[in-house]
Amino acid sequence: MPVTFAITRCGLVVVRYIGRVTGSDSIRALGRYAVHPRRVPGQPHLIDLSALTEYATTPVEMMKVQAKKADILSACAPQTLMVYYAPRAIGLCLARATQRSWDGLSVLIPRIVQSEDEALALVGSTARTLDEVLARV
Repeated sequence: MPVTFAITRCGLVVVRYIGRVTGSDSIRALGRYAVHPRRVPGQPHLIDLSALTEYATTPVEMMKVQAKKADILSACAPQTLMVYYAPRAIGLCLARATQRSWDGLSVLIPRIVQSEDEALALVGSTARTLDEVLARV
């Protein structure tokens, strides 16, 4: 699957975008998260865009992804931290587009970083790598 997620024992949601990803892939992953038994309000998310090679979507599809995200997150908690780990240009472009779509709204607190260490620190993880975090699922 191009978009996967895992919820660690401490409640961190780690989302990975791998290879070519479409808006539909994102919507399907959000749907799986919405019904996940370990989903709780306000869980911080770390979105790993380091392996993303292409994000194939239209502006309308991008809006649908963000609307789905808003439906899920606003029903859960007043605010959700989303840390985008985007060390490459393609991931940085997607993270910035996502961040712009949330300007002026308080449901989501987006942060974009290009360092894995910084991403882990922002979500409060003591792990040294994302793989180490995922070993705690």
